[in-house]
Amino acid sequence: MLGNKVKVLRGELDLTRKELAKDLNISYQTLSKYETNEREPNIDTLKKLADYFNVSIDELVSRNSSDSTTNSTAIKAENEHSVPVYQKLYPNMETSSPEHIAWYEHILLRPEDREKHFFYYIAEDMSLQGLRIEQNDKLLFESASHIEEDCIALLQINRAVPCIRAVCFDAAHLIVMAAVPYAKPLVIAKKDAEKQVKFLGKLRRVEFIPALSNS
Repeated sequence: MLGNKVKVLRGELDLTRKELAKDLNISYQTLSKYETNEREPNIDTLKKLADYFNVSIDELVSRNSSDSTTNSTAIKAENEHSVPVYQKLYPNMETSSPEHIAWYEHILLRPEDREKHFFYYIAEDMSLQGLRIEQNDKLLFESASHIEEDCIALLQINRAVPCIRAVCFDAAHLIVMAAVPYAKPLVIAKKDAEKQVKFLGKLRRVEFIPALSNS
């Protein structure tokens, strides 16, 4: 049934109901009713769902359960991307030398992220605990040379070694928070920010890697 297929396809993209509902501009409750087959989407919403998952409406509403498996496998393949993993920070992560890349991992990207570039960094020490990031956590960054919203960013300040910092903005300033709690942040006038700060990426998610047991 359609609801089951939407649920399977959503799962293949590793999306929550909340995320998919937001992308489709419908309410969480409405999507929930679609997935539990309590409600049928109208033709406009069917088109949105078909476009989002890159399938035809006929495939989406087909009663053949094998279609769902075939389609979800194709969608997973289409949205799976190879992402470089770094264990050190470099001035330009995206164009750094291939020998700087520790390995590659495959991740599933949402449709709107397909044209963007991503990379992982493995936190090498405990210096990011102020950001609730522990040693060996995997940090997924989206490459970004221009950032205007509050976030955790990978950046260079005055051409120094790249660092990871929380950044925020007010009307006239870029504010780079210090790595150490209670230390004074760096406040830079926006007109000077481009000369002093080079953005390399913004943090999209943190993946916890449990420590291996010695037993």
